[in-house]
Amino acid sequence: MRYVAFLLLLLFLSILTLYINSNQVYASPEIAVTVEWVNPIYRGYDDYYGRYVIAYPESGIAEFRVRIEPYGWNVVHVEVRYISIKLIEETSFNIRRENISVGDWRIYSVNVSIPKKPDVYSYVVTVIYKEYYWDGSSSDELIWKRVYENLAVYSKEQITCIDYFSIYETMRVSYSAYLFTNPEAILLLYEAEYNYNRAKYLYSYGKFGEARDTIINATELFRKAVDLEKKYRIEIVLNLTVRRAISEMENNRILANASYLHAQANYLRAISEMENNRTLANATYLNAQASYLNAQANYLSAEAEYTKSRALFIALLLFGAGFIITSIGLAIHMIRKK
Repeated sequence: MRYVAFLLLLLFLSILTLYINSNQVYASPEIAVTVEWVNPIYRGYDDYYGRYVIAYPESGIAEFRVRIEPYGWNVVHVEVRYISIKLIEETSFNIRRENISVGDWRIYSVNVSIPKKPDVYSYVVTVIYKEYYWDGSSSDELIWKRVYENLAVYSKEQITCIDYFSIYETMRVSYSAYLFTNPEAILLLYEAEYNYNRAKYLYSYGKFGEARDTIINATELFRKAVDLEKKYRIEIVLNLTVRRAISEMENNRILANASYLHAQANYLRAISEMENNRTLANATYLNAQASYLNAQANYLSAEAEYTKSRALFIALLLFGAGFIITSIGLAIHMIRKK
């Protein structure tokens, strides 16, 4: 019994191994399929629908693309036989049967009619293909199918809201609230932010008309705040420029006045030096004149002394001569008496 059980277990393991190997060789790996809506008016999170959406205007035509890339180590290529998208109605792609090798890819496109009613829609993408393997075998027709729930159809009010939300958010990033310094501009900015948040709230509850008017008002308030801030900064720059110019003019005036006073001081110093030199020269002249007069007085005094001495000498000479003459006369008289 044990031997039989062992044989049965061995047989089961052999069958399981063959099954696994068979699946590894011939199993159909899931092809990589990527879908894309071309040029939507909006791609992002929608507060009303509460999900990521790809949006188009109502009653339009949109291009839809499907990218197919096969993979798998045991697959040579795949043959794409049918592609379709089912939105309200199924739309098939006009394709030719062609082989896509592993490592290569193809893109297929089709125009799809967008529904008339604004809402979010689901759609189904279907790809029918066949795989070819290295050993020359191939698979039966395989079906790749996936459901998407992210196609939104927007009304005109929704489109306007989304456009102005984008404009406002771009301005808010470009002009940070921390850069505003004008008090009036800051008040407008607070009012704009309040209206923006209110518009988002109204949109999330489907009140698209009110949300549109509110976000337009918020955008205009933000623009006014930016304009006021720009004018305020221009005035500050102009005031600083004028003040700087006035300050430079005042400094130049003070410097010119200082230069004038310095020149005037030099002029007065020169006049003072000239006056001092004139006074000194006059004093020297007077001193010289006094010396001259003193010398002249000394000369006259000397001449007077000379005249006096000469007169005395002459007087003495005359006196001596008279004495001698008198003596001679007396002598002669005495002689005659004898």
